[in-house]
Amino acid sequence: MIVPESGVPVTGLSGIRVLLVQPVVIINAENPKKYVFSPGNELPLNVLCLATFLRTHSIDAKLLDLRIQSAPWEELERVIRDFEPRVVGITACSCEEIGASVTATKVKAIDPSIMTVFGGIQASAEPETMISRYPQFDTLAVGEGEFTLLEIIHAVASNSRWESIEGTVVRTDGSVRRNPTRSISDSIDVFPAPDRDRKSVV
Repeated sequence: MIVPESGVPVTGLSGIRVLLVQPVVIINAENPKKYVFSPGNELPLNVLCLATFLRTHSIDAKLLDLRIQSAPWEELERVIRDFEPRVVGITACSCEEIGASVTATKVKAIDPSIMTVFGGIQASAEPETMISRYPQFDTLAVGEGEFTLLEIIHAVASNSRWESIEGTVVRTDGSVRRNPTRSISDSIDVFPAPDRDRKSVV
């Protein structure tokens, strides 16, 4: 069991690869080729913070911002085939919900064995609805996601069960289950400052 308050790096995760994706905005899921191209966007700070946090635990975490890609789906496939992540985390605010779902669908089409985790504002706002609506997400992280995702990755790396991890919403036995809420960390010092030198960026 991971103890969030300790701030001590979790062992046994060296070498596992995790891809964190900022999706594009799509209006209609039936036409994913129509998306909002935003080449002037700054790095998504939320995902960058998460990638930096994972790297402090010896996880090879990369960030892919699809908003700035002229051919996002081709780039997603290229990165997944080259990087070979075992976990893909996808964030979204409300306007990015469809883009996140299409991203997860394409990830599963490339490699069904990849664990897909949905997080961000939209996941926390409507967790039960999101996990019910989009079967392409394996699990959903609610609220502060750093230690929740770290525990999911630990479970994947050790081939152990992940369905009861705190701070997640899952599908089980044909129904949706919301696991106990993960407490907010007492100290901000357990979270490193975001790595802005682009080491984490694909």
